[in-house]
Amino acid sequence: MRERTIYTKDLTVSNFFLKKGSYIYPLNNAKKVTINKHEYYQIGENEFVKVANTVERNTKVLRLKHNAFVYSKSGKAIKNGKKKLLLKKGKQVKVKANFIVKIGHSKFYQIGKNQFVKVANF
Repeated sequence: MRERTIYTKDLTVSNFFLKKGSYIYPLNNAKKVTINKHEYYQIGENEFVKVANTVERNTKVLRLKHNAFVYSKSGKAIKNGKKKLLLKKGKQVKVKANFIVKIGHSKFYQIGKNQFVKVANF
């Protein structure tokens, strides 16, 4: 987590700040709250932190051993225009730890919402 402020429900800045690396414990089973088109986690009474400024604890960073395409949950390569989305060899990628998804006959790590990379590429 980057060093960020804590907001109140009306998006004013509270008197508290979170240091980089701090753990937060969201309320309501980590349910996201949408305020002015931005998602927040509620961490206390009238205290919120932007979801974009947090990192899930159950992630790990892996380095690609091969160039890898990014796939959707249906198993099709995601395209950026006419070209398939490609991650280069040596790139570090955050994956959901100990969570391998089987799509068709291949195994994948989830790297984002509806984004998967084959396990064989790590």
